Amino acid sequence: MRTTTIIIDDDVFACKLLEEYCKKARLEVIHIFNNPIDGLTFLNTHAVDVVFLDVHMPDLNGFDFLKSSPQTQVILTTLDETKAVEAFDYDVVDFLLKPITFQRFLRAIQRLKRPQPVSPATNPINPLPSQQSGANIPATNTESNQPEFVYVNINKRLVKIAVEDINFVQANGNYVKICRTKDEDLMVHTTLKKIATKLPTEIFQKVHRSYIVNIKKIVDIEDSSIVIGRNVIPIGKDHRTRLMDKLHLLN
Repeated sequence: MRTTTIIIDDDVFACKLLEEYCKKARLEVIHIFNNPIDGLTFLNTHAVDVVFLDVHMPDLNGFDFLKSSPQTQVILTTLDETKAVEAFDYDVVDFLLKPITFQRFLRAIQRLKRPQPVSPATNPINPLPSQQSGANIPATNTESNQPEFVYVNINKRLVKIAVEDINFVQANGNYVKICRTKDEDLMVHTTLKKIATKLPTEIFQKVHRSYIVNIKKIVDIEDSSIVIGRNVIPIGKDHRTRLMDKLHLLN
């Protein structure tokens, strides 16, 4: 059983491009809707794994659609980069800026949650295309498929941050502090959990209930703490094993 998807976009050309990308990535497009209301009606009676949803549409825009639609994985698409700010308020898989390249498309679908087996007695649902044996997807380095930049909303202003410049992220009440190598720290009104979904998992690891660190920036590790720059960060007992598994130990 393949990963199923529908496309909802009033731009016919954009729909055709996404359909072509889905076929290359072995996603099964079961329907394309140019009218969001028709798409919403369909979702109320049919289950799909992921929806590609345009933000700007007549009658019902993408964000209003998200408020009304059944819970499913959604990848937003738009020509308007500023809408990424509003997307932070919704639990979407990714935000694709048009024109969309196939490489960027692949990075988005790799963020999808893998389908789980129905039961031990039945055949499991096939994983996403990037995990299937013989899937017709170009081989790429895993880390290169991760985002090079993330965007954060600070006082209704969209700030672009290079991922490699982030040392660690710290929860601080209703805010999260992003500590950077080259620039000043940033305070963002969000949660550590939400920030974690935007960071590449290959190089970022949660080490404490209040900290996510860039493992490339670690310079020293002791039993209960790590050092990044001049900062000493605690390691929670439950997180230490997962951290050590990611590091390249010589012994």
